[in-house]
Amino acid sequence: MCHHHARLLAFLGALVSFCCVSCGGGGSSPSGPGNLVEGRLILGPVAGATIEAFQMEDTGALTPFSPPRTTTSAADGTYSLDLGGYAGPLVLAATGGSYTDEATGLVKTIPSATPLYSCGVVPPGTHTLQINPVMHLATAVAVALARHVEEGSADAIVNAYKIVEDFFGLQDISAVEPADLTAGPVAPGNPADYGSVLAGISQEASDLGVGGLDPMQFLDGLASDVADGRFDDRSFGDPLTLGTELGGNRLYDRIQFFLSDNNRNISGLSDTDVGSDDAVFAHIDMTGPSPHPAYLAWPARIYAANVTSGPTGGGTLVVLTGDGIDSGSGVDVLFGGSPGR
Repeated sequence: MCHHHARLLAFLGALVSFCCVSCGGGGSSPSGPGNLVEGRLILGPVAGATIEAFQMEDTGALTPFSPPRTTTSAADGTYSLDLGGYAGPLVLAATGGSYTDEATGLVKTIPSATPLYSCGVVPPGTHTLQINPVMHLATAVAVALARHVEEGSADAIVNAYKIVEDFFGLQDISAVEPADLTAGPVAPGNPADYGSVLAGISQEASDLGVGGLDPMQFLDGLASDVADGRFDDRSFGDPLTLGTELGGNRLYDRIQFFLSDNNRNISGLSDTDVGSDDAVFAHIDMTGPSPHPAYLAWPARIYAANVTSGPTGGGTLVVLTGDGIDSGSGVDVLFGGSPGR
């Protein structure tokens, strides 16, 4: 069994260095050629980044492939990675490269200390898996579910998708390519909403602190916020502070701000054309002695812990008190499955 830091921010900041090399795997054998994962790496398209694959264990721990499975993103951010014979729960970690930040127009890189993550349950054959800030947040949620709810890594990833999609009002986040709102006209729809979330995250990072924060520094803070199922500027009850304030308390406003910036936003979209800002607003400040009303609508829209039941199988919302996972709020909200106590 691999042992990791309890706090998710520390986990995300050093995820690769805490991989285990001998945990029991949740997928098929990694030997030989065959299965491919492909997609686009976006913080703005990231060129020349190194992307490494890891098997995700049921504990949330990661196992590196031997030999390592890596690839480099193309100039437009696209990538293709050969997993050999492996199929199952997977995490991708991207570092380096260069991209143009959406909010500021500055050329930046992904620091080696703070990779951009994505996760998926990869079937045999060729599978699409996008790598971007929304998928990074989904990875944080999946790790939290695997660790604290102990529902298994494949189920944790599927539930994490549903939770993050609900946060932002998006669909099919692992496969759909977000629209680039800085590249030209964009039609309203799910890719436009997806792109507006990425732009809003970039905008908020640039607005926080003195001279702004590195987007990955901000994104890891946001991941710690959302991983416990709430936009409340806290990570499992512990306060979070980056710049002046963090997360959902400003993100919806920053999405709107970016859309109103005709210098950076040349998509032709306004805040009336996207629904992501409204979705974020509906999920902020989920504190108090009882679950926020927005949670009450979730169970029918997320998978149960057993993914074989499918999306119509009925999700489960488990509300526990006093178990120490979210001690600062007085109520703990866990999605799908039991806490394993």
